[in-house]
Amino acid sequence: MRARARGVVLALAVALAIAGLAGCAGAGGKISPDSDDMYPVKIGYTSPGAGYSDLYVAADYGIFAKHGLKAQLVRLNGSSQLVAGLASGTVEIGVGVTQDSAAAILKGANLKFVAMSEPHYNLEMWAHPSITSVRGLKGKKVAITSPGSESDFGLTDLLRSNGMTRDDVTVVFVKSVPAEVSALGSNAVSAILTQPPQGTQTREKGAVRLAELSDMDFPLGSYTVQSRFLDVNREVVKRFVAAEGEALHFFL
Repeated sequence: MRARARGVVLALAVALAIAGLAGCAGAGGKISPDSDDMYPVKIGYTSPGAGYSDLYVAADYGIFAKHGLKAQLVRLNGSSQLVAGLASGTVEIGVGVTQDSAAAILKGANLKFVAMSEPHYNLEMWAHPSITSVRGLKGKKVAITSPGSESDFGLTDLLRSNGMTRDDVTVVFVKSVPAEVSALGSNAVSAILTQPPQGTQTREKGAVRLAELSDMDFPLGSYTVQSRFLDVNREVVKRFVAAEGEALHFFL
């Protein structure tokens, strides 16, 4: 955990330099300080879980406030909503699976990456106690949240690392983490793939942790903004990245 946090802080420091130098075109709404000299900003994240601990810490321990940000954390309904949330202005900084933002950029979306917080999966697989290996899932149902989510990519990579493909299991999209937990608890599926600590809830009903993916490379926590937002709110982005770096030092 300590080594991972140091790597993340370094990534944020590099991103801060990039955000300060990169040029962006376009206009956008400028955020001005409120009466308390604080910049209000809405930060969207895509699921509950330990992968967003840096955001929770920065909010709960006053780190955002220390850096002059009045941050509002907005939980989006899955990774697929990240780009839509940025485009609509529901959120101004989005945190989620890198592939979603990258795919949108390749299709012409005017977005910019300003940092990446996690270079590995932050997932665990919990399964019915009768399942003793990933290969034991062949022919069984596995619940994940939604297409394009971290668990969607993670399931493909986990199966591949065990000599399997998606065709070897039946994938059930259940839209939310609570629905995953409920599906495993009711034996509607044989396994789920989710961020810790969510899966531990299934232990009470006899489920076991079958695998963890923390050693598998995956560009998970990308911080994305609209290009025009960065163009006119560079100070806000700098403050956000600095606050994130300090929040991650909290774990050291």
